[in-house]
Amino acid sequence: MRKKGLQGAGTVFRFSFRQQTGKTGWRLTTILPALLFLIAIPLIMVIALQSSDKEITETPVRAVYVADVTGLPSDYALLNETGDSVFSGIEYIPAADMEAAIAAAAQREGALALLTELGEGGYELTVIRPEGTSLTASDARDYTGFLLDAFPVLAREKSGLTGAQLAELSRVVLSAGSTSTIYRDGSLKDGYETVREILEMILPYLGIMLLYFMVLVYGQGIAGSVILEKSSKLMDTMLLSLQPQAMILGKTLAGWLAGVVQMAVWVAGAVLGCVLGRFLVLQLEPGSTMGILQFFSMLGSASGLFTLPNIIAAILLILAGFLMYCAIASIGGAMASKPEDLGSCNSIFTLLLLASFFLTMFGENSSSRSLVSNAAWMNYVPFTAVMSTPARALLGQVPLLTVLISLVLTLAVALLAVLAAGKLYRLLVFRRGDPPKVADIPKLLRLRQE
Repeated sequence: MRKKGLQGAGTVFRFSFRQQTGKTGWRLTTILPALLFLIAIPLIMVIALQSSDKEITETPVRAVYVADVTGLPSDYALLNETGDSVFSGIEYIPAADMEAAIAAAAQREGALALLTELGEGGYELTVIRPEGTSLTASDARDYTGFLLDAFPVLAREKSGLTGAQLAELSRVVLSAGSTSTIYRDGSLKDGYETVREILEMILPYLGIMLLYFMVLVYGQGIAGSVILEKSSKLMDTMLLSLQPQAMILGKTLAGWLAGVVQMAVWVAGAVLGCVLGRFLVLQLEPGSTMGILQFFSMLGSASGLFTLPNIIAAILLILAGFLMYCAIASIGGAMASKPEDLGSCNSIFTLLLLASFFLTMFGENSSSRSLVSNAAWMNYVPFTAVMSTPARALLGQVPLLTVLISLVLTLAVALLAVLAAGKLYRLLVFRRGDPPKVADIPKLLRLRQE
């Protein structure tokens, strides 16, 4: 007896899922990258630890001639009271201007010149190593690093501001010789705020790239799975026992879940690799200040940044978005009569994916702070919402209700895509010759409904 509606989709799902995950190729591409992450990440961290600069125990810098042209009060001797045992015995000598500071530093062994100015974004500090000195560029860079960390002591004295107001003095420009580097002075902010700024920049971008490549890889596979029965002459038997919509839904869900499982294994391998790498680094060098370890520590201190409802909503929206694009990809498989036609038939899937990607990456209101567009309307268009809204949800930038609305709309589009693919499959199952064009889809669907 032929089943009605979506009945039988579960049977197709179980069969297709077992068939796909049972393939040697799927298992290898699932396990090998996870093992690679598990081994390579700790190995890279250990190599980085061994090749990193050792802790500075002493400095040959004995004096710094300071040309402070800010016009603000300053006592550079305060830099010797920061608790740094390496750079605590340096003599700071005022100079009239930078030329005078460089000339004086050139006449004294172990001396540097320092120019302090006020720029558009805050204080600009320029460290100069005079010609002919025995100090190396490394010595100057080490002192520059110390100055970056210790400068808030002077900034506080110069500004007379409160701790909250000091956050405005966030840019410090440091240079050694003729090479300038612009830093974002994290020492003026707590770890929570620093991590938040970093995540606001990279999370939306990572979310977009993750979903884009997942859809790109698995969408074609699902479309190929849908067309399989046509090329293998099994559709006659299948269409006698269940509706095309049920078959396509089962196959779409199977391919979707296989992709989710594979990605979850990869993420687990990367996370375990980071945990193992951290453990090994701390065993080799307890108290290590490696940058990635500091970032892990800041993440721990900012554990309140993400709330459980937002995390769950973001994950569900990502999974729903992946399912929606997989369902759209199945339309191409329903339209094609043979595998060679799949490229042209799947153009609707490709165009939607590319258009959503570029709109999200380069749309309105994008900035250096976010890297991607933060236009509010994108939260309610499923094709763009699944790329940008999950990151905004994690960061608490959009209300939970907005995320839930995006989730419902995305699932609705996924269901409509499956139903449309089923109707097209039935219409075109015995078609031979060139496949229909994308522009013909609405006409075909209307014919089926009449």
